Amino acid sequence: MIKYQEDVYFDINGLHKIKFPVSGEGCPLKLELLKAEDKLVDFGIKTVGADITKYVNVQNNSKRAITLSFDLDD
Repeated sequence: MIKYQEDVYFDINGLHKIKFPVSGEGCPLKLELLKAEDKLVDFGIKTVGADITKYVNVQNNSKRAITLSFDLDD
């Protein structure tokens, strides 16, 4: 776990400033490929506009559950 501590300042109508300490712990993301050979995915030669689907298995070794999604439309 990664611990952090920061101060957040609130400005009330330009007359009062209040310091608000914030602290907590972060959980590093430990997402790994199940197979090392999946590090590079070859989509081959396809025609323009063709749909190609490839599957790569990953494993979450973090201490928390995650939601993973990719948006490749851009």
